[in-house]
Amino acid sequence: MQQPTTIGVDLAKTVFQVHGVNQTGKAILKRKLRRNQVLDFFAGLEPCLVGLEACAGAHFWARELSALGHEVRIMPPSYVKPYVKRGKTDGETGAWPQMRPRKPVERRRGDLRSRHAAHDAVRAGEVGGGEAPSATGSSEGAERRRC
Repeated sequence: MQQPTTIGVDLAKTVFQVHGVNQTGKAILKRKLRRNQVLDFFAGLEPCLVGLEACAGAHFWARELSALGHEVRIMPPSYVKPYVKRGKTDGETGAWPQMRPRKPVERRRGDLRSRHAAHDAVRAGEVGGGEAPSATGSSEGAERRRC
């Protein structure tokens, strides 16, 4: 099997679509992989460019694939949409010179972001943090007691 130079991965819950092209842009790899097969598959390949659509799990997979030596680019969904309209896949993403790919968020930094978001939501009163109604059923003064 020829080694692909660029691979696009369509992330999903259980089955991932993998599309690889060689230097000339010819499709040489089209495969469906289950979640537990992805790392084994990429470990068997020579390091190459891997394109992922930005989604909830993209940063996790980008970190995992980068640890295997691959160069990973995360694309905003707005850049992926034209490929869907033209019937192409994420595998051809490496050829877009005008695209500004994102670097994967480090795990520690992502955890910190989620903690800050939760803290801000509680302070804004969107989630939890509210006062329980008093024994009389009246909620008078609850606004005064809030932080």
